[in-house]
Amino acid sequence: MVNGPSATEPAVDEQLRILAEEIKALVKARKDCSHALAECRKNNEDVTPVQQRMREIKSALKAKKQAKQDLLAKMQSGSDQARSVDPLPRRLRASISDHPAAADSLRISPYTADLAAAVDDFVRHHPKASPWHFCCVREVIQRVFGKQDVSLVARDPDGRILGVLPLVRLKSRLFGDFLVSMPYFNYGGPLAVDGATETRLLEAAVKRCEALGVEHMEIRETQTREAWPQRTEKVNMILPLPRDYAELDAGLGTKVRAQTKRAERENVRVQIGGVELLDAFYRVFAINMRDLGTPVYSRAFFRALLECDAFYTRLIVVELDGRPVATAFLASHGDMLEIPWASTLKQANAVSMNMFLYRHVLSHAIDHGYEFFDFGRSSRDSSTYRFKQQWGAQPVQNYWHYWLAGGGELPQLNPNNPKFRLLIATWRRLPVLLTRVIGPHVVKHLP
Repeated sequence: MVNGPSATEPAVDEQLRILAEEIKALVKARKDCSHALAECRKNNEDVTPVQQRMREIKSALKAKKQAKQDLLAKMQSGSDQARSVDPLPRRLRASISDHPAAADSLRISPYTADLAAAVDDFVRHHPKASPWHFCCVREVIQRVFGKQDVSLVARDPDGRILGVLPLVRLKSRLFGDFLVSMPYFNYGGPLAVDGATETRLLEAAVKRCEALGVEHMEIRETQTREAWPQRTEKVNMILPLPRDYAELDAGLGTKVRAQTKRAERENVRVQIGGVELLDAFYRVFAINMRDLGTPVYSRAFFRALLECDAFYTRLIVVELDGRPVATAFLASHGDMLEIPWASTLKQANAVSMNMFLYRHVLSHAIDHGYEFFDFGRSSRDSSTYRFKQQWGAQPVQNYWHYWLAGGGELPQLNPNNPKFRLLIATWRRLPVLLTRVIGPHVVKHLP
């Protein structure tokens, strides 16, 4: 695990966080202004006030971006060694105190819906939080997939939240009975005010496992816990973002730059939005998942996530000759934008459509003031690992920790398990329409 931040770093982190939020707000205001300008022109109304507002927004946005770069330069000059070793998003490098400030008096209890607002407020301000720690995500899983939320909350005697461990129970005849923090996503694990509270939450989770009689518990983190059995096959590929796309483009190899621009010679169109693009996104996603031999999530799952207001989500759709061929689902909290799902139709790869898609995804991340982009998890030296590496992304180790009933073997619920190879091969031959019907009933049981 990387070293924690220096004594002076949290203040700088907070300034960067505030600037990032201000930049995102200005980008949204600029977008709203563009829509207002189009409406004025459509209705033959006076555009002068809107144009003036647009100039003000652009000027403010330029100033905020420059302030961010000045702050980064100042931090770089003051701590060159620390940042060269640890160019990571705040939540992947944040450390918490091991001092047991709250351990003696805290109370741990099951999460209940009436605690949602307080828990979300705690998550929103915790340096290690991901989008998937927010309560609405577990509510989506419970509502769409019918899975049980068995999360735990730590509080002081006055009821103040001191920690939360999101946990979801996955139970099926085919795949077994187990808890995960968090299923379907890359990040989970406990959030707490100190190390002692983290430990207490995990101890309470073990007792919960024993009471429920589950086979194992899986905790997905980016920090190691030496006393726990763990898997380390996966890494998340993280890219520190420059101030603009031209700077990123300049750092790419000639071949990569050419591939990102190949699709421009075709009849392509890029759309960025929300639920209005869901049909196009899901059409491409379902085909791609079938081709990979992977059961597809339900359309309702993505709609529900897009409707969560606790964190940022967007869909990107690329059309070729008026037909959707490449799509991405984006999510963020804090200084990093993630891409949990991306899909490109095979026939579109002939014009490097996957590279074109990621070029626009990264442009979106830079334009919105994010400091980092998370390409998602990969196995080291796999084809997806190399694809992400060519953009300049660096690996961050994933530690998936396990509690095992009776000290059994680590679970093998992954595509590399020989037991699933025949199922994967069979799935690839099914009609897409059939996989859209069957897939959601299967995949909801897989973490």
